[in-house]
Amino acid sequence: MDQNVWTILITYATVQCFILSAILLYRNESKDAPKRWLALVILLVGLQCLNFLYEYFQWYESAPPFIWTSAPLWFLVGPALYFFSRSAVQKKKAFEWYDHLHIVPFIAAILYIGRFYLLDGQAKITILTSFYDTYSQEPDYFFYAFLLSEFIYGFYALYLFNQYFRNVGDEYSNDLIYQMRWIRFLLMGFLGFILLSFIYNILLLFNFEYFIQADYITYLFLAIVVQVLGFSAILNPQSFFKTPIHLDKTDKLNNSDEFEAMFTLIRNHMHNEKPYMNPELRLSDLSRELDIPSHKLSQVINKMADQNFFEFINSYRVEEVKKRLPKSEYEHLTMVGIAQECGFNSSASFYRVFKQQTQLTPSQFLQRYTEADPSE
Repeated sequence: MDQNVWTILITYATVQCFILSAILLYRNESKDAPKRWLALVILLVGLQCLNFLYEYFQWYESAPPFIWTSAPLWFLVGPALYFFSRSAVQKKKAFEWYDHLHIVPFIAAILYIGRFYLLDGQAKITILTSFYDTYSQEPDYFFYAFLLSEFIYGFYALYLFNQYFRNVGDEYSNDLIYQMRWIRFLLMGFLGFILLSFIYNILLLFNFEYFIQADYITYLFLAIVVQVLGFSAILNPQSFFKTPIHLDKTDKLNNSDEFEAMFTLIRNHMHNEKPYMNPELRLSDLSRELDIPSHKLSQVINKMADQNFFEFINSYRVEEVKKRLPKSEYEHLTMVGIAQECGFNSSASFYRVFKQQTQLTPSQFLQRYTEADPSE
């Protein structure tokens, strides 16, 4: 087979996978576990892309011992993705004996193909070519088993991240969770790759003519997905993940008077001390300032304000911005400058939150205020 645009892109993506996995393993920041698992995911995808090139360019004719050696590795991608997700979003969790069960499908795949590995080179080449010649006559059950495995792991990884963002929304008052939500979209992209692979394999049973074009798309798509994850981890390692605090569910408040008294204390503190001006304010910080346990503080805010901590703090920031925008003493500042003084740590989060809470952009709000009060 000759080189074309698709194979050039896949070759580039393959090399990038190996480079990214090496960098992730080499860098020595704290919280290494997610980084190591992500490196393994990227490495495994790189090996599968390399195997595609190995078969496409028929390198197996000169190196037949490597035929299908990477096939069982597909069953490690899902477990690696799961442990990457678990180590990234949960408190440090010991590796239990039953965690080894995740490699059972990988071992089963080796045993399933085991007899093939004992054949001589020419016999392997004959079976490989025959496999593709008769692909449209019999479903590839091995590949379907792999797709099912990856779908289950990918879906559960997405579930873990959804839980993570739900928890972290109560803990962080900055735009960290918005910066990290791209991970959910990438995991959905991974699930999209699985769905795409399943559909095209079904279609190939009816028309094998488009086999190679479908392989071009799926391998390149998967390589891009994992590389975006890798680049993000390398370029922004200091805030790639923050482990959420699992709030204590015991000792809950039940008395309405307690709720009202504590919420009054919280609002007075917000009005007098303006802690929301700190762009890095967290639930644990406010808990220390008020000498109220984090779980109680969260419970009161959720019940009395019908907001999570993140939304509650930003509502005060928005109100502070609304007070300052029309005032002449702040004319020397841009809107973003005013927002930063009020606790927003990025223009994107400021404009998004302001629009969510007022249904207006900052410019529209200022224009309406000026029209309502021409003297300003």
